[in-house]
Amino acid sequence: MIEQFHKQAPNAKLRFEDWGQDTERLIEVGQVDLAVNYYPMALSSAIYQTPICYPKFKLCVAQGHPLTKKDKISVEDVANSQLVLASRSWEHENGNYIETYLKRRGFIPKVLLRSDKLDTCSMVLKQTLAVAPVSEIVSTIVNEEGLAILDISHLDDVTHYPVAYFVNDRAKASPYSQWLINELQQTLDYLKSIYDSPMPIINTPYSKNQNSIKDCYER
Repeated sequence: MIEQFHKQAPNAKLRFEDWGQDTERLIEVGQVDLAVNYYPMALSSAIYQTPICYPKFKLCVAQGHPLTKKDKISVEDVANSQLVLASRSWEHENGNYIETYLKRRGFIPKVLLRSDKLDTCSMVLKQTLAVAPVSEIVSTIVNEEGLAILDISHLDDVTHYPVAYFVNDRAKASPYSQWLINELQQTLDYLKSIYDSPMPIINTPYSKNQNSIKDCYER
């Protein structure tokens, strides 16, 4: 998206941030033009949110992790693993999703790290046998990060939350907002075309000019 924005608006000043405690207020007052997160979120009625992409829920581990050698990952495999959690990315009304899921299945989650620093999450994954919940969108860039994606679509009762955009409700129909939304949609469509490829996720070659894992990893 950064490259696309720069081509179309070379004099614009771009600022990208992780979703934080002030993001809702900043959208309301017009200081954040467009935000991306999982859907739905319990936010002010002054914020318009709508799904724009429907990726699957996956797990991320270090390359060479023992679980990468298994044909199918079991709930027990996940429950017996330590978890690395991005602090807000999978939190919905009932709390962190993977923790809620494991508790619902009768397991006690083992959280190794909970951090809003995505580079730290990536580093800890590479140095341990922990697992992290991610969107399949990141499957396009995890290989160059020394990480691998595990499919868990066969597990029962896994909810795959859509990705949505969030804008100020009063500004949603403006040409500027519609341009931003269109650029976001094109980027997500491009990423989806890559992870929908029949090539194996772990062995897929990735372009060096793609976004870093910090930009794509569970916003």
